[in-house]
Amino acid sequence: MAETIIARGAINRKIGEPSEIEEFKVPAPGPGEARVRILASGVCHTDLSARSGVFGPDVVPLLLGHEGAGIVEDVGEGVTNVKQGDYVILAWRAPNGECRFCRAGKPHLCAASLNATTKMTAVKDGIELNPVLGIGTFCTHTLVHAAQCVPVHQSLPPAQMSLIGCGVMTGVGAAL
Repeated sequence: MAETIIARGAINRKIGEPSEIEEFKVPAPGPGEARVRILASGVCHTDLSARSGVFGPDVVPLLLGHEGAGIVEDVGEGVTNVKQGDYVILAWRAPNGECRFCRAGKPHLCAASLNATTKMTAVKDGIELNPVLGIGTFCTHTLVHAAQCVPVHQSLPPAQMSLIGCGVMTGVGAAL
């Protein structure tokens, strides 16, 4: 059975203030979740916006980053789309399949995107972290809903693959 691990990541505790690298706890994945070791992360303006307060004052502390690629280290009960050792791209949009948009065949407009419900916490004070867009990739490890994991072949370069989860997805989505 998987146990809690200690990871390191860029955490923003105060809106508009510099972020710091801190240790945090990543628990064993709960049902429907996956713990991923991050191999590469893209940098997006959304993270700067989040750090500047665009998502409101109540979201701190933030675990920054939302474009990532990595290796699945553990999965929770009921996960069938990925397994330990799979190389994955992390997608911040994981349609739930049940909202009115999903039922209408428009999952790209999903009103209730899936995220992990098990919380990661800061080592120094135990406070729960809020991963940007439900992912948090400026770190060594993260915990996500398994539906946010998109398996890719291990020969594909993680640095380029990490960009697909937001930048490419957004650009292609806008163009189509």
